[in-house]
Amino acid sequence: MIRVSLKQLSYFAGVADAGSLAAAARALHVSQPSVSAALTALERTLGVDLFLRHHAQGVTLTRTGRQLLDSARTILAEVEDFEAAAQAVTRDPAGVLWVGCYPTLAAVLMPAIIGQLAQHYPRIKIRMVEGTEDELLPKLEQGAIEYALLFGEKLPETVKRIVIEKCPPHVLLSSKHRFARRSSVSLRDLQDEPFVLMDTPAGREYFLKLFRDTGIEPQIAYRSPSFEVIRGLVGQGLGYSLLVTRPRFDVTYDGFQLSCVAIKEAVEPALICLVRMPTARQTQIGAIFQEVCLATRRGTRAIPSLARRRASPR
Repeated sequence: MIRVSLKQLSYFAGVADAGSLAAAARALHVSQPSVSAALTALERTLGVDLFLRHHAQGVTLTRTGRQLLDSARTILAEVEDFEAAAQAVTRDPAGVLWVGCYPTLAAVLMPAIIGQLAQHYPRIKIRMVEGTEDELLPKLEQGAIEYALLFGEKLPETVKRIVIEKCPPHVLLSSKHRFARRSSVSLRDLQDEPFVLMDTPAGREYFLKLFRDTGIEPQIAYRSPSFEVIRGLVGQGLGYSLLVTRPRFDVTYDGFQLSCVAIKEAVEPALICLVRMPTARQTQIGAIFQEVCLATRRGTRAIPSLARRRASPR
């Protein structure tokens, strides 16, 4: 007789992710007493404590809880796969896909990708987790996310990557900078000026390598992991920066105009990659997500073909 319910396992995983019963209840759109009752019943059934409760400070997993969490996630993932397989019989793919995304890529890529999925595959739901490579790769290995959209410069050989796009970097300048109206600028012309560094693991490695390959030592004045903070500092005229992603409008949050100028030297483009674990089985909705990512970057005209294929007899 099965004495553990999927709801109990879902609440267990939800509380582990959220760090508190209240936060998990909000994320799961249920009441906190429902979550608490389900956890208590699960612990009573298993005869173990899964969490240590801290008054007004959330919960932490016990050693046993940590050991059982992966099994709970595996069971929930298998059930999602089962539901997706059942939906495939009716040619209407459905399910939840957990996707990690580098913060600047999340703002530039994910809204369009999720929008295309919503239009052509409305029963596929994306749950997005933002973070750097150092934060997302462990989640990928643990199975907490199934895919990640990341820059390719710091990816280990243990992951499977698909290049979504090759993006040349550009120089970001204040619109009042003396080089702002140029079509291109040499990094050597900027080497004595204050540099604002994208201070993430991949950002440091990629952008500083561009300088090293050119034989230049940048004068780092400011560092920030935030895309918009960097743009704001440059907009204030406090330095220049190198970036890869570019919003549609070259204006900072506080209204200062920016200028994006090509780099005169031949530099390696940044690689935007869709990443998954090669040992993980690719689900139907995962394969659809991968195709939509590729098609969206090529142009949205490729997306309807996916919808037509979905509706055609097999």
